[in-house]
Amino acid sequence: MKTMTKRIASMALAVLMAVVMLASAVPTKAFAAGTGKLTVTCDSAEFANKEVKIWKMFDMTVSGAGTGQESYGYAINSVWKDLFIEKSAEWSLGLTEGSTDEEVSAAAYKYISNLGDKNAANVTAFAKIARDWAVAKSLQADNTQNAGPDAPYTAAFTGLDYGYYVVSPATGSTSSARKTDAMLIPVKDDKATIKLKSEYPTVEKTVDGNDKVNAEIGKELTFTLKAKVPDVSEYEKYQFVFKDTLSKGLTFVAFDSVRIGGTKLEAPNDYTTTNQQPDGEGKTEIRVDLGAHDGTIYDAKNLFNGKAGQDILVTYKAYINADAIVGQAIPNKATVDYSTSLDGTQTGTSTPDVTHQYDFGFKLKKTDDTGQKNPLAGAVFELRHAAAGDPIKLVMKSDGVYRLALASDPENQQVTKVTTGDTGIVQFEGLAVGDYYLVETVAPEGYNKLAKPIKITITDITTDGTNPTWQIKVNDAQDVQDGSSDNLPEVAVENNKGTLLPETGGMGTIIFTLVGAAAIGYGIYRKRTAKTVA
Repeated sequence: MKTMTKRIASMALAVLMAVVMLASAVPTKAFAAGTGKLTVTCDSAEFANKEVKIWKMFDMTVSGAGTGQESYGYAINSVWKDLFIEKSAEWSLGLTEGSTDEEVSAAAYKYISNLGDKNAANVTAFAKIARDWAVAKSLQADNTQNAGPDAPYTAAFTGLDYGYYVVSPATGSTSSARKTDAMLIPVKDDKATIKLKSEYPTVEKTVDGNDKVNAEIGKELTFTLKAKVPDVSEYEKYQFVFKDTLSKGLTFVAFDSVRIGGTKLEAPNDYTTTNQQPDGEGKTEIRVDLGAHDGTIYDAKNLFNGKAGQDILVTYKAYINADAIVGQAIPNKATVDYSTSLDGTQTGTSTPDVTHQYDFGFKLKKTDDTGQKNPLAGAVFELRHAAAGDPIKLVMKSDGVYRLALASDPENQQVTKVTTGDTGIVQFEGLAVGDYYLVETVAPEGYNKLAKPIKITITDITTDGTNPTWQIKVNDAQDVQDGSSDNLPEVAVENNKGTLLPETGGMGTIIFTLVGAAAIGYGIYRKRTAKTVA
């Protein structure tokens, strides 16, 4: 595909080479002015809501419209005369301060036409010079429109006078193909269209390689921010800053590394990192300014030169903390700020990219084995990762509610055994997917202790990351329970009431002995009686 610059240049050249200047001998009545439309579109979502300015450099009239024999007349817009007079010597235009409008129009037309003859890139370079001159002179734009918020991202200019326009989308494009944010286009009907190839900086954020993840609280997660090195060839200085906001439920640990194209950068010459909690709500803001500080700004131009298109990777560690609410997503959003003015001082911000982190939980309900399923107090349990493994350390959040312990929790607050209260319920929070085992170490008085650990399997069934859902399976049974933040799954655990077992040496034995003795006595009596009779 040809670059946008070549397409625009060839369009401009085709029109300009066909012009018949107003100073020619063509009768004025053969020309017609009119109004047209210009449409500027871009496929990049970063173009959404971006501002587009246009300046009319030439008025245009058209002769023979629709006949296939069109000719065009141009007259310089008076506010643009100074550009060509100022550049007269450099461009060999032969103009002076006293040159008339017609003389400037003729010289300007000839100069631009010749640019197209020599090289399309020259037309692109001229567009940039014209745009920069308009900005430097604070030249009021003839029209300004913002691109729409939805695809296809479009800025539409209607009711425009026919003319030759300088078009300038919001600066900040990093397209290595187009290398400019300035274009030229004639508007002679309602079909003038520019499709930008702008590539505005974006950031892609992942956590452990995904956009969402479940994890036990306290487990360190690796966050990665990815962007591409912009083309900074047209900038005097260039700012590029990663900004990331960690919600209250996340605790920042440390930066890991910053790399460009696989090469590890070194602080503070290549970048500077900061993190702070400015709002008092527990949020943490981290930022990475690329480049060295020049006394005014962090300038990444030298760092980026010759590396356009290479990946920039920032990695850091954080973990889900005790402020996390079981089953509720913890959003974490990142952006990049980048220069939008050629001197580097003005900046724009990319669309945020968000990751979500969350943890799970379940309830244990201890009951008897009657039809009423009465709750049982006094049962003592351990939660383990393996049936014969070490018990997991826990911290009590509130009565009957326990979360996994963090390394920062005081040892005197950490427990490995939990006891059911009057409700018979113990709630476990801060869990990730996987297998857990409930081991009963003490049964309630009058009840038998469980013979085997109870296996609990947690599976993540979250779809979009913003509404975590999960399932639990007990002892590998086929039945599962779904869980959410307002509906924690409940595992019912029954204890059997003990009954009195039979024993030896009781009344039954005594009676048996007495009966036996009586039988023996009766036998002796019979024997003696028989002998007497004989």
